[in-house]
Amino acid sequence: MQLKKAGISTLKRITRELNNKPLILNVFIQFANEPQSSLVSALDKVKRLQEKDLGMFLFSDVWERFNEKEKYFLLLLTYFGPDHDQYFMQLASDKANLTFSLAQNTLEGSKGICQLSSIDGQLQITFNNDFMKFCKNRTISFDGQTHPLKKDLQGIQNRYTEFLKYIEVEISDNDQKAYLSRFARVARKFF
Repeated sequence: MQLKKAGISTLKRITRELNNKPLILNVFIQFANEPQSSLVSALDKVKRLQEKDLGMFLFSDVWERFNEKEKYFLLLLTYFGPDHDQYFMQLASDKANLTFSLAQNTLEGSKGICQLSSIDGQLQITFNNDFMKFCKNRTISFDGQTHPLKKDLQGIQNRYTEFLKYIEVEISDNDQKAYLSRFARVARKFF
């Protein structure tokens, strides 16, 4: 009930304080809707929980909702860092035996693990830093093996490097430095 009484400016301030993270905002809403709860007490509860690894708990909850292919896709991406372009996502989804549209749906429905954007019609993804920490050194087991396999990671890296070399041939000399690494390429696209 407190949420309905709050003004837009108050809700925007609280949202900014919670870094616009959907998972955290969802917990805040649950606390704010408890009987005898105020917005201030709900905000305090969420902040205390965040200090006690609430993020890890929430990511664990989201993680368990993914199937094995989706988990593998996410592990492949997060192994290589937080920022990826559409081609890199395609390589990871292929390796995880997940269609690109299902991979995209996984990311869009992930509730706060990443941010998707479109630049020049190309999909870009940036993973949440806390989710990157959650995935660090994480593995999954299927088909009698622990994944991600080093050969799979190396295969994706090699194919992406080949893609970058192909792109370098197609661009002018002035822009070649912007495509030397995938991070430089993402930065150039954002620019």
